[in-house]
Amino acid sequence: MGFKQFVRWIIDHTPFRPVHMGNFIRNLYLKKYLRKLPVHQFKKVLDAGCGSGSCALQVGKAFPGWQVTAVDIKDRDFPGASMPNVDFHKQDLMTLKETGTYDFIYSIDVLEHIKGNITAIENLCRALKPGGYIFLHIPYDKNGNRIFPRRFFKKFDEWAAQEHIGEQYSTGELSEILKNMGFTIKSSANTFGFPGTLAWELNRICDRSFKLKVLLMPFLKLLAWVEVRTPHRKGSTLVLAQKTDNI
Repeated sequence: MGFKQFVRWIIDHTPFRPVHMGNFIRNLYLKKYLRKLPVHQFKKVLDAGCGSGSCALQVGKAFPGWQVTAVDIKDRDFPGASMPNVDFHKQDLMTLKETGTYDFIYSIDVLEHIKGNITAIENLCRALKPGGYIFLHIPYDKNGNRIFPRRFFKKFDEWAAQEHIGEQYSTGELSEILKNMGFTIKSSANTFGFPGTLAWELNRICDRSFKLKVLLMPFLKLLAWVEVRTPHRKGSTLVLAQKTDNI
C-alpha cells in the first residue's frame, strides 16, 4: 500500500471520510423513522427510485431478513449482484402495476423528478399490502432560500431547474393526499432546516477542494446529527403513513 492509499484508508475509517451530505442526511432520517416501525414484521420492501443503489444496499445489509426490490427509471450498472436479498431492476413508477405486494415502501427525493407524480404516488400506495407503511421524502424548492450567495450553487440550480419538473408538496399537502387515499399519517416533518441546509451548502462549496472537504467533514456530520434531532418550521417534506386495512 502506497502512502496516498494509506492516507485514504486512514481517512475512510474516521469521521473525516467525505460523504455526499444530502444523501447522508436523508439516510439518517430514514434510519430515524425505521425505528418507529415494526421492522421485524417486514418481508418485502420496495426502494422506489433507488438511483445508484447505495441506500438499498445499506438497507439490505441492515435487514438481512428483508427482500429488497430496488427500482429506477434509468439503465444502470447496479451494484447489488453480490447481495442475495437486494434485487435491482429498471422500472418507471408511473407504470408500476403491482398490487398488495410490499410491507414497506420508501421513496427518497424521487417524486420531484416526475411530472404528474400523483399517478406515481397512487401506484406506490396500491403496491402496499393493507397495513403496510410508506415513507416519502421530497424537496420543497418553493422555500427557495440560501444561506450563502446563490452564485456558489449556479450549476446545481441549473440542474434542478431541468430535473425538478414534478409537483412538489408541503408536509401538510402530502399528508392530505395520503389521507384521501385511505392512509393514516404516523409522522410528518420538515427536513433540511438550518443545520442540514448549512451542512449541504458547505459541502457543495467545498466540492473543488478535497482537502477542505475532509477537514470540514466532522463538523458537517455533527450538523447532520443536529439536523435530524431538531424540529424545523420549514424545509423539505417527509411523511410516514400506514395503509388502512380496508383499502
